[in-house]
Amino acid sequence: MRVTCALLFLLANTLSARSIRVEYIEESKQKFPPDPTQAAMNFMRFTKAVLIATSEQSWYETVRDSNIEEQMDIRSLNPELLKQLPLGSDIPQEVVAKRKWSKVALADYKSLTSNLCASYTKMYGEKVTEQSLQRYDWTIADETALIAGMRCKKAIASDHASNCTIEAWFTDEIPISNGPGAFHGLPGLILKVETPQMIFLAQKIVFIDRVDINRPADSELIPQEKLMEKLMQATEQDRKKQVSKPGN
Repeated sequence: MRVTCALLFLLANTLSARSIRVEYIEESKQKFPPDPTQAAMNFMRFTKAVLIATSEQSWYETVRDSNIEEQMDIRSLNPELLKQLPLGSDIPQEVVAKRKWSKVALADYKSLTSNLCASYTKMYGEKVTEQSLQRYDWTIADETALIAGMRCKKAIASDHASNCTIEAWFTDEIPISNGPGAFHGLPGLILKVETPQMIFLAQKIVFIDRVDINRPADSELIPQEKLMEKLMQATEQDRKKQVSKPGN
């Protein structure tokens, strides 16, 4: 009995002193444009992400290509969508075009000691927003589940800003009060979050030596409402580059 207690004490101290690396899959629940291929659907719906966290701070970053390009037969498009294209009444037997699907990669830095959350666009290396950590009034339920090999408990919170309910599953076997994206504040690591828009699900957990998590050098602060405008400008510049390439 003494040996068992000693081992448990050693394990607890080891977990509390170490950092973790968690691989997540983000699943989007949003509606997509008409007639996407299966490859495009998977690209838009599922995103890999990695969380590096200590008991004091964390860095959460999506891991993905910024875009994919595919060929399509215009005649296979939804008739209503086809009417919107500048085509004549006679469509040739074989009409092949290119369609590009793009996503914006984001990264989130959180400091639990400074009560700070900062988001960055990985694509441009710019800071998007910086604000105090959002507070969640979690209610822990009796339900349990096994996620990524860890025993988890269920918790519920109301997001008053978006008027929705957030469901989270956390493990107190890893005493790091953090999680994917902006989520935190439970007595253990959050391994699953579900909102009306997204699902974040842990796939793999690795304990690593303690790491120093450094924020990128701050650059221009981009208000959230200006972000889409900046992204549209960058997309248009990329399109012009593609058109100007030899052979296009």
